[in-house]
Amino acid sequence: MNLASNVFEQPWMILILLVLFFGIIVLGIILIKKFVINKNEKKVELDKDKIREDELKRILEPITDEDSLKAMEDVENKKWKIK
Repeated sequence: MNLASNVFEQPWMILILLVLFFGIIVLGIILIKKFVINKNEKKVELDKDKIREDELKRILEPITDEDSLKAMEDVENKKWKIK
């Protein structure tokens, strides 16, 4: 009993015990997150081509102006002509 009272009278020992106490709590939380919580989640494999296609569809707008479509067709036709 005398030894325990001497330990708790030292300020540095109280600080070490507090750090040790909260360190054990943090370590327990980390282990719970690592081994318990991740087992409930299912990993979903993502297809990169599908993601790329969806993003392009979301960002790009279809061309509805007939003059623009005609100009694009002319450029495509000129591009593939052999001289």
